[in-house]
Amino acid sequence: MKKVGEIRVNSGKDEMRNIPNRIRINIVEKEIEIDLRLKEIQVNQELPEDAFQWSLPEGVEERPLSRLLRGIK
Repeated sequence: MKKVGEIRVNSGKDEMRNIPNRIRINIVEKEIEIDLRLKEIQVNQELPEDAFQWSLPEGVEERPLSRLLRGIK
């Protein structure tokens, strides 16, 4: 990512729940402002049992991580 200079990030909170509902990103030098507004926020929502189960895609070979880490010192 190209360096863009100073970046400022601020957030606004829902006063009732103290949860961020707005994030503002300012790229100072380029005078760019990005405003993200979060709606329908759910905190600690229950996830289905299979939310973290992953199936290996067809044609992909599974290899142990230890094989990759052998060359790293």
